[in-house]
Amino acid sequence: MMEKNSIRVSIVDDELEITELLKDLISGEPDMELTSSFSNAEDAIQGIQANPPDVVIMDIGLPGESGIACVVRLKQVLPNVAFLMYTIWENERVFEALEAGADGYILKKEETSLVLHAIRDVHQGLSAASPYIARKIFDSFRTKKKADETLTPTEKEVLEILAKGKMYKELSSELGLSEPRIKRIIHGIYSKLQVNSRMEAVNKYLGRL
Repeated sequence: MMEKNSIRVSIVDDELEITELLKDLISGEPDMELTSSFSNAEDAIQGIQANPPDVVIMDIGLPGESGIACVVRLKQVLPNVAFLMYTIWENERVFEALEAGADGYILKKEETSLVLHAIRDVHQGLSAASPYIARKIFDSFRTKKKADETLTPTEKEVLEILAKGKMYKELSSELGLSEPRIKRIIHGIYSKLQVNSRMEAVNKYLGRL
């Protein structure tokens, strides 16, 4: 029997096998209720707005618009809905999802019981993550702290501008420094952060490596 104040859950995943697995999992829990399921972001955006659940289980690799983009759009109109990413991705997409507004991040390779715990956690306003992802997030904060302690204010400013996708000429103009000077600063950043490219430097500074 369904509890009176059951957790309303919606699924967004294009893999039928995963969707059916999650449906069976949720239907076996007395405190949960499946309200809808979708195989792409476009249908999910319309359907979830029409019938908002408490928790959305969201895949990232959807056909068309990604699950992360879907979260961004839905969070704007449904700020109180919790989004639990359920995906195979273990790379920088973790941080993209969190920045988009995701409340939890569970890997599909984990035991399905972890999904149920995560649904209850995010519904209560807590964060939820697979152990590997939690460690990755923890390490990112430690890396960011180390970068903050190592870099000079000018180097940090350069990285902040680089993170916006600007080029050397724009850096030179914005900071009032010559291009050769900018190049020397960036070389110093690479050396301190032990990286070999602009992308690596920005990601490490932002705590994504």
